Amino acid sequence: QIKAFLDGRALGSRSVGSPAEFSVTWNLGGATAGRHTLKIVATTFIVPHDLLGGDDYRPLSYRVIRLETTDA
Repeated sequence: QIKAFLDGRALGSRSVGSPAEFSVTWNLGGATAGRHTLKIVATTFIVPHDLLGGDDYRPLSYRVIRLETTDA
């Protein structure tokens, strides 16, 4: 699951499964033009050390590659 928040207001959550690449969409609920804070939170992560060893204990999750807004 991925959750999104706009200026502290919850936009909802989306299930993404396990594909290497995916897209998710949220309705921004009439946000006005201008600067906003978007927070994206993943509910799961992996620790590379648990899978591969090598003393890499960083919790890794998703990487945002592109972020778009539209008027639609």
